[in-house]
Amino acid sequence: MSTPDILLTLSTTKGFFPQQAVDAAIENKASVIPLLLKTLDETLKNHEKLNEADMNHIFALYLLANLREPLAFPYILKLAALPESPLQKLLGDLITEDLPRFITSTFDGNLDALKELIENEHAYQWSRDAALRSLIGLMIINQLTREELIIYLRTMFNSSLAKDEGFATSLVNTACDIYPEELMPEIELAFADKKIDEDMVDLRFIKKALALGRDACLKKFVYDGNFYTPPNDLADSMSWIKNFHPPEKIKQITLDKEQYQYIEPRTRPKIGRNEPCPCGSMKKYKKCCLQ
Repeated sequence: MSTPDILLTLSTTKGFFPQQAVDAAIENKASVIPLLLKTLDETLKNHEKLNEADMNHIFALYLLANLREPLAFPYILKLAALPESPLQKLLGDLITEDLPRFITSTFDGNLDALKELIENEHAYQWSRDAALRSLIGLMIINQLTREELIIYLRTMFNSSLAKDEGFATSLVNTACDIYPEELMPEIELAFADKKIDEDMVDLRFIKKALALGRDACLKKFVYDGNFYTPPNDLADSMSWIKNFHPPEKIKQITLDKEQYQYIEPRTRPKIGRNEPCPCGSMKKYKKCCLQ
């Protein structure tokens, strides 16, 4: 496929996962990457004109993350810094689901820019949460040590930013994922000062994380998942978007002499890791039944 054909297929796909176009984009990354970056740039400039059916920027994000393209990093941070309403229209559940891995996969070494988003009180709460969790991803790919992350979290706990319940809760959740032992004084004080949303995380869960021990906790919440690593299988990674299904639920058909993957309608909605668990516990899904 030619580069124009690749982009046209990605922009007009409806009901089909365009596997051939995705494979061709990865194979021809030298010519495709500049156009994917241009897509993100145009999305930022014209986001008010876009609607929820537009997929160009979604494919651009996944492909650039798959290719680990550092030139995408500043665009992704600017996208994440958009106000809640346009950001929700553009990304929806991707904010809590895959924004951390987009950030981690394209990281260009500018940690200060990432921290600026985390500490931006005017940014959307869940963008800041995603940016904070992407630091765990940087730890996985050895761009940040656990000790450095502990120091940064302690700094945030002791800053005025932690007066905000949502941000303080994100700090506690991040600390729990990387084993919270060193940060227990800050965590206990935050609970004592009633700064934490206990429907999202409570001391009982924290004690369970501590009981696992450091190695088991890191294995369970950091290294065993794929929440921060590059999306290698895009058909699988995008399976829940616009009724896209995992490969085992896809059947091949021929359309206009091209092979596409037909997507059967999804019968159940996607549950985000950071959404309330459907069991009714009022805890995050990742802290409850996802385990």
